[in-house]
Amino acid sequence: MGLKRIAGGIFFLTLLLNPFNRAQAWELSDHLFGGIGGGQSELDTGLTSLTGSATLNEKDGGYRIFGGIRFCKFFSVESGFHDLGEATFQGNSGDTFKDENGFQWTVLANNSKFTIDARTVTLGGTAYLPLGQIFRVKWLDTFAPFATAGGHHWKGRINFNTQGFTPASSKDNDFDIYYGGGLQLDFPYRFGLRFEWNRYNIDTDISLDHVDFTSFNVIFPF
Repeated sequence: MGLKRIAGGIFFLTLLLNPFNRAQAWELSDHLFGGIGGGQSELDTGLTSLTGSATLNEKDGGYRIFGGIRFCKFFSVESGFHDLGEATFQGNSGDTFKDENGFQWTVLANNSKFTIDARTVTLGGTAYLPLGQIFRVKWLDTFAPFATAGGHHWKGRINFNTQGFTPASSKDNDFDIYYGGGLQLDFPYRFGLRFEWNRYNIDTDISLDHVDFTSFNVIFPF
């Protein structure tokens, strides 16, 4: 998934939803909000010690759609759907690699490829630090560092595509925790911007330990 396409989609949605923005200033408390964002994910597969022509790409584009309620200046609850992208391994006959348990595997055929992807649904809380309110400095009203944490129900899948063999796949799902933080910019009359990093723990048998996701998000109050 190209990052240019993600950025273009966010820009288009911003234009599309702009007529629905409130005419009055966006208060920092007691409102519903929705948002969309995209960025770069890094999937930790645990694969190491690649030999020969084997390659591993653990970075991909991802996106998220979320919404929630901000109860006060300091706290909100939100839920969302997050597509965390995929990692890709490619190799040829005789190439080797080790999995997260240190076991060595050998590629049996040329043009072998497998991908690992992950999606998740989240529910968690976010604690804000509204700098303008705390330090009583007007120009800091826009800036609010935050920390977030909660639980997420993920679904993961590994797809095998090896020359001379029938394509196969394996799926797994479970509930784990996520956490992160970032900086939110609250603009009166318009919308908010959020720069965020999250780590999603994933305890699975399909060679995936966790996913780090760095995103740029647009938020609309209701």
